[in-house]
Amino acid sequence: MEGSSEAVNRQNCGGGRFYHPLAILLRNAFIISLATLSQAVSQSYDVLIVQHPDQFVAYDSFQQSIASSQEIALQPCVPIKIISPRDVLSDGMTPCAKVEVEGEIFYLLRDERGRLAGWNKLGITKVIRQTKFIEDTIGVVGSATLQLEDPFGNRRQRLAAGDHLLRYFSNGGKVYVRLLGSRPEYGWLKLPKKEKGITWDKVRSEPVRVTISPMIRDRVNSRIREANLTYNAVYSTLSKESGKRFPVPQWEADSSNNSMRFVLRPAAAAVFYKQTIQTLATTMQTYLLGTDYRVIANANTITIGR
Repeated sequence: MEGSSEAVNRQNCGGGRFYHPLAILLRNAFIISLATLSQAVSQSYDVLIVQHPDQFVAYDSFQQSIASSQEIALQPCVPIKIISPRDVLSDGMTPCAKVEVEGEIFYLLRDERGRLAGWNKLGITKVIRQTKFIEDTIGVVGSATLQLEDPFGNRRQRLAAGDHLLRYFSNGGKVYVRLLGSRPEYGWLKLPKKEKGITWDKVRSEPVRVTISPMIRDRVNSRIREANLTYNAVYSTLSKESGKRFPVPQWEADSSNNSMRFVLRPAAAAVFYKQTIQTLATTMQTYLLGTDYRVIANANTITIGR
C-alpha cells in the first residue's frame, strides 16, 4: 500500500478522512480483477474463435451481466484467450470459464453438463491450443500479393498497400490478424519472413487513426463507470459499518475528439491508489492496440492521446 498508516490518518479531504483498511480493500479488488492483463507475454494460451460469440452467457470482470457497450468486444471471430477453462464465480458455485477479449476480462457461464452456455447457438467454433500472443501492428507495403483468409477458410480477399493489421498469434504457418478499419475484420494471413520489408513490415510511428473511435470511447468510458461504481459500493458499506461519512473517490471526464482525460477527485485519493490507477491505465492501453494513441497516468490523472 502506498503511504504509511500515519500519513493516512493525517490526510483530510473535504472534511473526511481516508480509511486505511478500505484503501487496501479497493486496491486489491482492482488488482485481482485486472491482474490477468499484465501476465507475461511469453505465456501460452488456448484460444477460441467463434462465429457468434454474442450468444455466450457472459459476465464482466466484476461478475455482473455485461453492459451493451461491452458487447461490442464480442465481435464475430474475435480471438478469445482462455485464462481459466474451469472456474467458478465469486458465489463459489456457478461454473464458468474465465477469458480475455481484447484486453478485457469476461466470465462465460457453463450449463449443468459443463458446456459453455449458449454452445448450440455459437455457429462455427475453432480451438487453437497453447499459442503465444504477438499483439503488434503491421502494414501492407508496395505492390502486395497478400491475401486475408477468413477465420474458417471459406473465402479470401486481396489486401491493398497501406492496409494495417493487428497480429494476434501464429498457428500452422499462418498469423491470426485483425484488419484495422471502421468495421473489425478477422482472418488468417501468410507472412513469409523473406518478404518482410517487401510485401509487409512492422508499423512503428505511422498514424493509423485520426480520432479515437466510438468503439474505443465506449469501452474506456464503461471501464471508468465500473471503477466509480466500485468506489461507491465499497465506501457505502464502510459508511454503514462505521457510522461515519467518507469522501468517495470518483473519476471525472474531460474529453475531446483527439483525446480523453480522466481526473480522480479528490486529488488526495491518488496518493493511496497509485497502483490501482496504473493498472487501470494498463487496461485502457490494451483497447488502443493498432492505433498511435497511448495512455499516460500521472498523479490523479489518466490521459489518452498522442
